[in-house]
Amino acid sequence: MVQPSDDFGFVWTVPKDADRHKFARDGDHSITPFQCDLCVFHCLMGHNPASQYVLLLSCIRQVNLDTLWDRETATVEANHRSLNKLLQLWSLLGISPNLPVFGPCPLDGQFGYSIAVVMVLKSREPGHYAHYKQYETNHKL
Repeated sequence: MVQPSDDFGFVWTVPKDADRHKFARDGDHSITPFQCDLCVFHCLMGHNPASQYVLLLSCIRQVNLDTLWDRETATVEANHRSLNKLLQLWSLLGISPNLPVFGPCPLDGQFGYSIAVVMVLKSREPGHYAHYKQYETNHKL
């Protein structure tokens, strides 16, 4: 994972960002449509993964984590609190929750994963001005 650094190679990070893009947070599922890595693989390839698909599975995992981390933690936490409050108030009134169904997703839908995994793979190539490709280069794909 690329870390912001200065001209001398000093990495500029803060402790709270050490785990960014490494796991999902409580509430991510209520903002972002999500499909597990295995289901995405099955949608793309039509069969279960074998050992030769480690790179593809890694790219799928990175796409999922990037999608979940598309919003800042404070936004996810605020949304999660609001959703919990909504559920609490519905329960107090005796109303059944009336939320859109988030899944399971159909196995024939790809949700743009075929492009996204290629963009992740391309981002790992060396760039002209850095040891990785810039977003501006990758998004042209």
